[in-house]
Amino acid sequence: MLLRLSFVISIILLATRCFVLAIENTTTAAATVVTLRTRLGTITGTTMTTSNDGKVIYAFRGLPYAEPPTGRQRFKPPQAVKPWGDRVLDATQEGPACPQAIGINMSEDCLVLNVYTKQLNPDGAVKQLSPVVVFIHPGGMYQKSSQSFVFGPGYLLDRDLVLVTINYRLATLGLASTNEARFPGNLSFKDVVCALEWVRDQIVSFAGDPGSVTVTGQSAGSRIITVLMVSPMTRVLFHRAIAMSGSLITPISPRAGQRELVLKQARLLQCPTSRRSDDDRMYRCLMSRSAELYGSTVESFMEWQGNPTTIWYPTIEPSDTPAEQRFLLEEPKVSMLKGDIHNVPLVIGITLDEFKFKAFPGSSESLLKNDSMFKILSKNWYELAPIVFQYERGTARSRWISDKLLDYYFKNQTISYQNAEALGQLYVDAIVHFPVYRTANLIARNSAAPVYYYVFTYQGPYSIYRWPDTKKPKGGVAHGDDLQYLFTTTNCIYYANAEFPAYNRTDSAYLYVRRLTSMWESFAKGEDLLPKDVFGNITWERYEEGNKYYIEFSEDVTLKRDFHRETMLFWDSLFPI
Repeated sequence: MLLRLSFVISIILLATRCFVLAIENTTTAAATVVTLRTRLGTITGTTMTTSNDGKVIYAFRGLPYAEPPTGRQRFKPPQAVKPWGDRVLDATQEGPACPQAIGINMSEDCLVLNVYTKQLNPDGAVKQLSPVVVFIHPGGMYQKSSQSFVFGPGYLLDRDLVLVTINYRLATLGLASTNEARFPGNLSFKDVVCALEWVRDQIVSFAGDPGSVTVTGQSAGSRIITVLMVSPMTRVLFHRAIAMSGSLITPISPRAGQRELVLKQARLLQCPTSRRSDDDRMYRCLMSRSAELYGSTVESFMEWQGNPTTIWYPTIEPSDTPAEQRFLLEEPKVSMLKGDIHNVPLVIGITLDEFKFKAFPGSSESLLKNDSMFKILSKNWYELAPIVFQYERGTARSRWISDKLLDYYFKNQTISYQNAEALGQLYVDAIVHFPVYRTANLIARNSAAPVYYYVFTYQGPYSIYRWPDTKKPKGGVAHGDDLQYLFTTTNCIYYANAEFPAYNRTDSAYLYVRRLTSMWESFAKGEDLLPKDVFGNITWERYEEGNKYYIEFSEDVTLKRDFHRETMLFWDSLFPI
């Protein structure tokens, strides 16, 4: 019996465009409240200031982009938000997070977004609209949110940008799929599409340019972007993309339905599952259970030590589904091979060490001196390796892959504390580096638009993952460490032991706030990716099949080629296209 650890690692087209008809400012003792009368209804927001330049930001938080996905709308595609009449919609406070195991202010009515801008456009008179950056949050598609205390605008709004951060449904409530109408699947992805349609139709009111939208995301957000690149639902909704540390182009392919996960959820919520004839009863039971119960069971989907990191995948919807409602027509990899890709510029990349910390899960004073987890993994390698490193299970080919990994990373030695570094690198390559590499190759080979690749190797003084005792970074330049230079964070609920100071101009790490925010701004404007006033005379060459250029973001910024070439070719040999 394997150990099971209860631990969580943490569209409907709008016909009209919303124009602000009037703006009113009222100052209270606490803040300035901004009132906007719009065609959707009246909304109120607040002002903030940017972290270093002290620029005034108009912040509208918790704006609904879709009708509540509650009651009979649970497990249904999102419906674009309707005008709210004479009432005033309060967008001065944080909106809710979607149901999950941990969080602040959670609700099933969570299809909201946040808009941060430095100017408003009450009468359409603003001639110079700002490029729009839409950020899709990380969290494995089962946790986290767009709330501003995690992904605040303080750094990016020092630039000429409008920032939109969005929520989407998580876990079973967003991804349940049995390949039939009751559980259609892909709802999380369709939520993102609905949010992008809101941006297209409404963002001009916030002085954002609907013709210049850059979608960005990290980890799960990046995975979402890789399938947005091939979905027929998103062809005119964005113009550039930045994908950070994640891809759904993996050895495990999307398929028609994930019934086994729906059955598991039903069992966890004590709903009937024993016979196919129970499906109606199961559906009614799942409809009756509270959203809080769904959130509380997420950790039970993990099989060993918080793995697999990806549980729910997009699904290929039935061919009898109306075409306009199908998020995916075929495997994303197949679409990419056929060249059926949105021809938009793509920046895609990784951090050097990503999930390497997973091989060092505890305090330097205790757990690393206990080999029990390593022994369990080594003893049960053929069962656990496909779970942890995410490839097919229980087949002769699965065993062959497992043998190849043992040979390449451990030289067929027993997995132990002594080769934990190799285990960490295997985790990095399997979960992030190879999927991102493969995605970059497929798109660069088959799209007319440029692909730009990067590797983030800058080790700053802080990390999302730190040793509890020394507070020093654990596992190198970790998964998500680059986010601290793009977003201000005031509450680390999702990151145990983390600490994110607000960098100011005197901090050495502010160099990367300046570098990354300027790169995002320049890319969003369609200009030189590496502005000379920040990066000097260096050109970011596009990534191509014959010239796999990448930028290394370290203390210096350097153009290089063929990142980890031999290792990536090894993975190509394991999973040929």
